[in-house]
Amino acid sequence: MTQIRLYNNFNFKLHWGVIAISSAGSYFTLVALPWLALGLSKNNPLVVTTLLACSSLPQGFAILFGGGLADRFSAYQTLWLSRAALALALFSLALLTATTVFPLWILYLYAFGLGCLASIATPASQALLPRIVETNDLPKANGVVVTTFQLSQLVGPIAAGWTIWFIKHVRGVPDEQTDTISFAIAFGIEAAALVLATALLSLMRLKPAVQQKGDLVQLIREGIRFCWRDTGIRMVLGYLLLISFFVQGTLLASLPLFTKFNLGLSERAYGTLYGMLGCGTILGAGLAAWLRPAARILGGVVLGCDLTVGLALYSLSRSHSPWTAGAALVLMGIGLGLTAVAGVSWFQLRTPGEYMGRVMSMLMFAVFGMIPISATLTGYLASHFSVSAVMRGASAVIVTFTLIGLSIRSIREMGAAPQPEVEPVFEPESLTALAEPSKGE
Repeated sequence: MTQIRLYNNFNFKLHWGVIAISSAGSYFTLVALPWLALGLSKNNPLVVTTLLACSSLPQGFAILFGGGLADRFSAYQTLWLSRAALALALFSLALLTATTVFPLWILYLYAFGLGCLASIATPASQALLPRIVETNDLPKANGVVVTTFQLSQLVGPIAAGWTIWFIKHVRGVPDEQTDTISFAIAFGIEAAALVLATALLSLMRLKPAVQQKGDLVQLIREGIRFCWRDTGIRMVLGYLLLISFFVQGTLLASLPLFTKFNLGLSERAYGTLYGMLGCGTILGAGLAAWLRPAARILGGVVLGCDLTVGLALYSLSRSHSPWTAGAALVLMGIGLGLTAVAGVSWFQLRTPGEYMGRVMSMLMFAVFGMIPISATLTGYLASHFSVSAVMRGASAVIVTFTLIGLSIRSIREMGAAPQPEVEPVFEPESLTALAEPSKGE
């Protein structure tokens, strides 16, 4: 019954399509940007990792403003405007890459700007979902959304890597040389995907959103205070902030370096390996949607998944072939996917509707906010030691923290911590965003 109701929801189907198109397109830039930087910097690992850190830097502050904007104005308007601006920025980057020889510092400016726009869109997209589906449908809807993200992570990087390689092959450019035309086309493909996604988003019909009063900074402060007062949310966010520092940034910065220097492979192999991570995350998301772990065991499930991720990262650092590296990435993806679906559903069900955008931004900050520091540190260490040694060090820290967490009952049961007295989590009129004549919020 839930499945039928969900798939008959017109707004959800549009939201689903927007996510599928925009997330698949995003991997064209994710693959092209570090590989272009490698070519322009003559294989300097510090340049690549600092560029990736620059694109992730907005996740340390812009993502918080994205949640505040979603609550102050509307998740729909925030998402639409950020997607449209991102498409324009990528079209200009594609033209610049195709027509001129530009200094490396311009690539840093684009990386930062694209990161800002993506960071604003992320919490708005998460906050929109509870407004267009009913409460009982949220776990299923999150499973569908996360699975779609990970299908994109499987298809997008592989398509991007092979597209860049194919264009270079057709143009007769050797693998060891940088072909700016192939990268320009990759940026243009993501821009076109975002134009299509924005057009689909325009078809969504929603009731007017209840806008929160107060200035943006005040709303963000209120969101932070809400998260701090809720013991469960505070513990989960703190744990995610700690673990993600050693997982997200390390993996983002080390995988292209590991692929090129340790395995001696090209951009198409990098895209394929990144796709293996997405393949594992799909399996993990499906497992989470099937198991639907209760709040009282959620902490133990998350700790177990992170322990698996740490061990898989160690296995990846010891890999000498794409097959063993791919298997390790699939295992990492399973742990990350299960945690993502179960965790996001827990946050959405626990959070009052008027705080949804800000709490989602805090969650995104906990997962991705430390990437700039982590990625830069990874690049610095990789320039002095081997990439494999850096990965092994990060895996040792992850395993140690998760084992300590499993030994402490309050951390194992952090998902079941009592909630403070607040207004009802969901107001009936905000749950079922059925078709209305107006198209804006």
